[in-house]
Amino acid sequence: MSLMTYDCSLEDSAYDIAKLCETNSIPNFDYTLSSNVTLQPPFKVDYLFYMNHDQMDKLGCAYFECSSPGFPFLSFVCKYGGSDVKPGTLLYKAGSPCSDCPDDCVDNSLCDYSNK
Repeated sequence: MSLMTYDCSLEDSAYDIAKLCETNSIPNFDYTLSSNVTLQPPFKVDYLFYMNHDQMDKLGCAYFECSSPGFPFLSFVCKYGGSDVKPGTLLYKAGSPCSDCPDDCVDNSLCDYSNK
């Protein structure tokens, strides 16, 4: 599992999406994925997949106060960065914590790839 770091450029990009005040999903952008979700059933599993994938190691979030007539809401967007993960791949590789990164292990549990 990768150590997450906050990424201000992802935050800036998330803000640009949030201020559009849309209530639909936005497709992924190359190696950086984006979700702008209105939480109403039925839920799409792809959003949770990207949030939970072990190769996602960057995060940037932003919000914008939208004033749609009769329906004010907050548009809250988080963008995740990491490897080019695709739905259908495994969420994580089974094994002991840090077995793939013995020299870059943080708190005996997370791989820190931020300096790579």
